[in-house]
Amino acid sequence: MSWAYGQQIWDYLYGFIGNEYGVSALMGNMISESQLLPFIKQGNTSPPWNPSLEYSADVNDGTISENTFVHDAIGYGLCQWTFSSRKQGLYNKCMKPTYHGIDNITYQLMFIEEELTDDYSSTLSVLQNATQATLWNATVYVLQHYERPQDQGYEEQLERYNNAIEVYDTYSGQHPIPPEPPDPPIPPTPTGHNGMPLYFYMGKKFKRKKGLL
Repeated sequence: MSWAYGQQIWDYLYGFIGNEYGVSALMGNMISESQLLPFIKQGNTSPPWNPSLEYSADVNDGTISENTFVHDAIGYGLCQWTFSSRKQGLYNKCMKPTYHGIDNITYQLMFIEEELTDDYSSTLSVLQNATQATLWNATVYVLQHYERPQDQGYEEQLERYNNAIEVYDTYSGQHPIPPEPPDPPIPPTPTGHNGMPLYFYMGKKFKRKKGLL
């Protein structure tokens, strides 16, 4: 699978996350949110993209005002930012003080980096420390703590995890096979002072009582 902006997004995110599993977890969520398209408007989930392109153009030329964009509760962009505080941050990053366009992918990626660094540092830490064994956990953590959509159920988690595996497979060239649960640990056999099993000494003690030794 390939995405039009996939390599650009992978390269940017890896630049500050520095962990392929972490980047995969984040991008797996972003695929479910926006299919990695920076101009996506909530509800426009498949082509044609005209509603999203028109919305973006209206924000860029001022037909949709800053105040309306910030408070319309319509998810937008790579991460489908919806809350007014986050849409205000996105608007400030992409449109102020220099105009770049609300759909500018580079500035949206810069905004993701700022959010993770300044406001979601625990999420960033999870991504930076993700491993093959914790890819599921990292993906779900992004869903529950960074993206926070209304639907956070198991099916949604599974979709984003499968996306994360596909991202990893596409951009790192290795498929992370989910590990099997570890076997329960086997308790060690108690030993005496010279390393012999405890039952050895217990047996000798028993025999002494019987007068056998």
